[in-house]
Amino acid sequence: MTGRIRNPWVVVAAYNEAPVVGTVVSGIRRAGYAVVVVDDGSGDRTGDVALLAGAVVVRHPINLGQGAALQTGIDYALEQRADALVTFDADGQHSPAAIAALLAAIEQPSIDFALGSRFLTGATANLPVSRRILLSAALWFTRASTGLPVTDTHNGLRAMTARGARAISLRQNRMAHASEILHQIAQSRLRFVEVPVNIEYSAYSLGKGQRITDALTILIDLFARYAWSAHRTVPIIGLLAGGAALAGLYFVWVPEHATALAAFAGIGRGSDLIVYTWVVISLLIMLNLHIKLRLQLDMITRLARAVAIDRAKDMLGQKAEAPPIELQAKK
Repeated sequence: MTGRIRNPWVVVAAYNEAPVVGTVVSGIRRAGYAVVVVDDGSGDRTGDVALLAGAVVVRHPINLGQGAALQTGIDYALEQRADALVTFDADGQHSPAAIAALLAAIEQPSIDFALGSRFLTGATANLPVSRRILLSAALWFTRASTGLPVTDTHNGLRAMTARGARAISLRQNRMAHASEILHQIAQSRLRFVEVPVNIEYSAYSLGKGQRITDALTILIDLFARYAWSAHRTVPIIGLLAGGAALAGLYFVWVPEHATALAAFAGIGRGSDLIVYTWVVISLLIMLNLHIKLRLQLDMITRLARAVAIDRAKDMLGQKAEAPPIELQAKK
């Protein structure tokens, strides 16, 4: 490698990708790049196939989701003193030829992220109509919440410098990590560029893609996190929530006041006002519970990722210390 990038690593998150991951890893290795595959608790031979194809394999003890797997791979590559990283899908829809273009983009001293885009001039992607609709909705949400003028939000093909990678700390374990990365890029204020990339969808990759229910789950989870973040950083929201709870208790205790206030506000009966107030309280309680559960999941995820990286290091250490098979046989 030339320029400021001398030790790039490719990070591949894989879950039950045994039929294709060997071909993916072989293509990356032939292109001349080191690759770490994070086997995210697969039930098939994904890790073994990737290892035989020439990858370093880090194995999650349980399935944590693509976001967690990518973070594990990023952490591992940084520990190997990678000065640039490329995230790459395991299902065969990305081309190893795109890696060089992404790395060339972050060779510029002022650029820390190169984001692959299927919608720039020069890019091609045989996207189904349903997938285009989902991506359009995600694009609108991301632009509105981050202010980044991106053209593609859920493209797993991206490159980053080591400085950029250290600014990324994924907490969205599942597919919402793609939006989370863009949020963190916006917060870091590091510069990015978009690079046109070609995506080849196959029946296999489309079969493992996001469904509409997955997209709705992502949007709900992102909204909950955004609302909780606003609740914690803007005190007035907490005051309003506390006021709503106290008002609900008061109206239950003194229903005639609820009736008078409801008539003044044009809501109708006092009982309606009580119901509306308690709906607000219930939503706040659900939001609080959701975030607390996510915090517990975050703790489990961090522990599982740390265990996986330590095991991978131990395995590599054992390989380095073991004598060649021929020498063992002579002994």
